[in-house]
Amino acid sequence: MGWMFHPIEAMPAVPRLTGDLVSDPYYRWLNAHFLWLQLPLGLLLFWIGTATGAGGWALVLWGIPLRLVVVLSRHLACELRHPLLGKRRLRQR
Repeated sequence: MGWMFHPIEAMPAVPRLTGDLVSDPYYRWLNAHFLWLQLPLGLLLFWIGTATGAGGWALVLWGIPLRLVVVLSRHLACELRHPLLGKRRLRQR
């Protein structure tokens, strides 16, 4: 897990590669507050778990990590599959 604490070398290229997304205030807000967006989901899962008798904290502790694993694994699956299925090769610099 040490890789998470090192600076990312590609960060200077992000504005050049994602100019339209970086300039959009909505996506900048989502990027800045993505951790706080877990709070309403956690509260909703806690309420549903308490109301149904499934256990509020059990749903929170399963729901949020499970959602993150599903989303990240789908993202990585697409990221790994697209270069294999594409018709054009990326230009190497």
